[in-house]
Amino acid sequence: MDILFNNRDGLKTKWRRNARRLSAAFLAVAPLTAIALPLSLSQIPLFVGGAVDTNIVLTLDDSGSMHWEYMPDDNWTYFAYPRASNVYSTSNYGNFVPEFSSTLSYSVRVRSPYANKMYYNPEVTYSPWKNHDNSSFPQASITCAYHNPFKTSVGCRDLTNNNTQSATWETYNGGAAGFPGGVTSSGGNRTFWPAQYFRYNSGDEWNAASYTQVLITPSVTSYTGGPNRSDCGDTPAQSATCTYAQEIQNFANWYTYYRSRILTARAGIGTAFADQGANMRVGFGAINVAPVSIDGWTRSEE
Repeated sequence: MDILFNNRDGLKTKWRRNARRLSAAFLAVAPLTAIALPLSLSQIPLFVGGAVDTNIVLTLDDSGSMHWEYMPDDNWTYFAYPRASNVYSTSNYGNFVPEFSSTLSYSVRVRSPYANKMYYNPEVTYSPWKNHDNSSFPQASITCAYHNPFKTSVGCRDLTNNNTQSATWETYNGGAAGFPGGVTSSGGNRTFWPAQYFRYNSGDEWNAASYTQVLITPSVTSYTGGPNRSDCGDTPAQSATCTYAQEIQNFANWYTYYRSRILTARAGIGTAFADQGANMRVGFGAINVAPVSIDGWTRSEE
């Protein structure tokens, strides 16, 4: 037993000696420079077993105030233009519209992007809505700009001619905020030029004299745009000036696709989702609407 044990120890010693010699030989011939290998780092935690589809729940505010064409809220008026019946639903707010006037302060403010963030802003390019497949709705017609592109049966507005319509026309007395002079209203028809806005200059924002009226008409060949107007030129300098054709088309797109709160919300939702991939799971709900069907599923089945 002692002999076998000693022989085994001697064999181990011999193997250790040979292993050290081989290691020294390998180090002598191995290159001294490091080799850079491709490295791919995981973009998700390693403890996650696999990719999970994104889950998003979209809840749309479709309450009646989303019909309004004024923001922020106001206690006296709802619309910048006389409304058609049932534009968005079977319910209608009172057809309260400020008079079309360049001398009445509230009439001016409602149709100026400075005071009314829903109204047409000449420094913004208004693009048609996006479809689910990222294609675009058509450019709005300048002679028949739809009140609601999803409900074309309710009619449209000719933006290239005078309009004559009836409404409850509001006149706000006094220039200060809060209308200390009271409010008067009257019915009947009014004739007005629809394609117009007011540009704020400076001074008292409740003084109509602080604004400049801009009528978009064929007789005026150039209009002030802005550096963000992509439809008037490729550079900020070119975008500063727009032709009549460019301006009236932009105004028509605003009227059809962005004029009210709900139209603007639809524009934003379409833009946000159009660029997303097909591996996104979306739950949809609305605050004030009956169950609707989406891809064969209704909200009552959830």
